[in-house]
Amino acid sequence: KVNLLLPYEGLQNANVRGTAHVIEFAQNGKIKALHYVSTDGVFPEAGDKPASGPSSWHFEEDAEDPPPPGELKSGYGQTKWVAEQ
Repeated sequence: KVNLLLPYEGLQNANVRGTAHVIEFAQNGKIKALHYVSTDGVFPEAGDKPASGPSSWHFEEDAEDPPPPGELKSGYGQTKWVAEQ
């Protein structure tokens, strides 16, 4: 569910639990292929820069890890980060 105004709690069911259910479904019974495509929602929104550090966010395509969830301001970004852990 994409909604940039709802808090984490308003999106947790759809984005976190929904992802967990899809993974469980793929594991149960006959093993099924699961192709997960994410969004850039796990990266800080424009303007959500830390107090110190770079003046703008820049992430390489092959970056190993997204920033910690505390740097994400929207409930959407937070739920996508949790779902991908």
